[in-house]
Amino acid sequence: MKSRPLEPKILANYRQWRRDIQNGPYYPFRTVRSFNSVGTSTIIMSAKTGRCHHLFSQGELHSYVYLESLPQVFDIKEQFALDPERTQRLAEELNIRHPGSTQLRSITPITTDLFVGFRSHARTRWVAMARKPTNILAIASPKGRTLRAVNSLRLEQAYWREFAVPWLLTTSADYDRREIYNLLFVRPRRQLPHDLRGHLAPFSAYFQREWTQHPLMPLADLVAMSAQYFGLPLSQSYELFKWLTWHRSLPIDLRGMLELYLPLPRREGRTP
Repeated sequence: MKSRPLEPKILANYRQWRRDIQNGPYYPFRTVRSFNSVGTSTIIMSAKTGRCHHLFSQGELHSYVYLESLPQVFDIKEQFALDPERTQRLAEELNIRHPGSTQLRSITPITTDLFVGFRSHARTRWVAMARKPTNILAIASPKGRTLRAVNSLRLEQAYWREFAVPWLLTTSADYDRREIYNLLFVRPRRQLPHDLRGHLAPFSAYFQREWTQHPLMPLADLVAMSAQYFGLPLSQSYELFKWLTWHRSLPIDLRGMLELYLPLPRREGRTP
């Protein structure tokens, strides 16, 4: 199938973006501000990467938060553009229509939702991830916008295969909703201030000791008791608790009910 042409201006924009991210900090090819209607889009600051991330759906946000919480993940590049000349060739080889702009009469660059960097010991690897609604996969004969989305996924998969980069298609079925809810609750908005870092170890030890002695005590009371013991403002006590929970330093079951006025769920097989 013959694709639409690739307008020189669109190719030039892509090449400029590639030069920018190779010579400077990363920024997404498309941002929330690229569209008139933002819908459920989100811009969030990451304490891990030190930059703002543009996420176009609740699904992308949930995937991002889960990945960000993993200690082996060191970077997440969202809305990562694929080389349009290469995807144009792949579309012709696969005999599918390349996504494009009717108004511009040109193909447009496809983006991978999340390009994730993992580090284990001295080894670094990157994984490309697409986050899509579950119902896209259930449609036997997609049409219109759904067909466009399916074609984009096929091109993404073929593109990353040429670079020997793993490509994963994920949906809401791949994540525990309660765990995502809890991660959004404890997710740090900033790096822990230096004056609080010295409290981490003693706070963790005291908190776990009190939790063991009072397993049915609500979370809010445990945090308040810890704040009083260390002479900290309540807000700083919560910040320490959230930091320790986010980094899995407390044996809390993140798939359980993590609510202020309920006892904490404990991971099975772990005692403080």
